[in-house]
Amino acid sequence: MREVYSFRGCTWALTVLALLVASHARAAGVGLRWDACLADGGVINKSFACNTNTGAIFLVGSFVVDQPLAGLRRVDVSLELASASPTLPAWWDMVSCRPPSVGGGSATVACIPYPGTMGISGFVIGEHGPNTERIEIGNSSGPPASVTAGPEYRVVTLRLNLLRTVGTGSCGGCDTPVCIVVRSVSLTQTLGQPPVLVMNQPLNGTDANYVAWQGGGSPVVGGVVGCPAATAARRSVWGALKALYR
Repeated sequence: MREVYSFRGCTWALTVLALLVASHARAAGVGLRWDACLADGGVINKSFACNTNTGAIFLVGSFVVDQPLAGLRRVDVSLELASASPTLPAWWDMVSCRPPSVGGGSATVACIPYPGTMGISGFVIGEHGPNTERIEIGNSSGPPASVTAGPEYRVVTLRLNLLRTVGTGSCGGCDTPVCIVVRSVSLTQTLGQPPVLVMNQPLNGTDANYVAWQGGGSPVVGGVVGCPAATAARRSVWGALKALYR
């Protein structure tokens, strides 16, 4: 059964348009790494002994654009998690077991911090199978921001605390391999209007758009096996979303 959790009354229909942008000056796209962004040496796999309830692990999302964009009012990040098990382990239930938070982690050096305050907007468990979970993250509206072509922008750090990993009241499944994929990063200039850009293409052209937990294993999502099976890649160009709504 699908469980839907929504906060702040947001609508996320646009994030399912997992589109990519074409490459020009430098390949535009998204990044997802443990501990730090791609340019700051973040790692693709995180292995954990599942032996403590203290501390936290950090998942860092980033993006690169190949043309400058001004007047950005909102950025939304959509992630999807798929476990190498028939159903989602309790340890990854972000509502009942270990609610995550946003912020913290290592300092940004090579990446440019994107301005604004990011927050978790909602979760969907079981949307693409009983072993999947979607995580929606967005920033609050504030002064318009601008991004330039080429640099990697660190847009969100998802803090996953290690509570309830071992002992009484613990949630099982910490040792289950999992794959986490960027479904989309959406950039919006006008609140209430479609994004001007939606992308999920790996910014390094290969594997930057996903990470593995405990090696990733071989999740099965919609008949596709392996990491990153949680989402399919499709290409688009700048302004494609505007054309969809004409």
